Amino acid sequence: MKKWIIAAIIALVVLFTPIPGHWKDGGTATYSALVYRIVDYRHNMFVQHPEDQRVFVQFFPKNFGSWPEVEMRP
Repeated sequence: MKKWIIAAIIALVVLFTPIPGHWKDGGTATYSALVYRIVDYRHNMFVQHPEDQRVFVQFFPKNFGSWPEVEMRP
């Protein structure tokens, strides 16, 4: 029984441990794990409207697709 509990804890740690990534576009940061991805546009210098500077969270299976896009307004 202890082996199953230890294996479950290790599996959860592997699934939920984020890997940070920082991009050279003015501050976009990503935190990716196997079951989620967080894209932080709050410090991106190319996003002009404050309401577009926010954090997006994508859960499995959408976290392997494209990033959420921020709409550029004219």
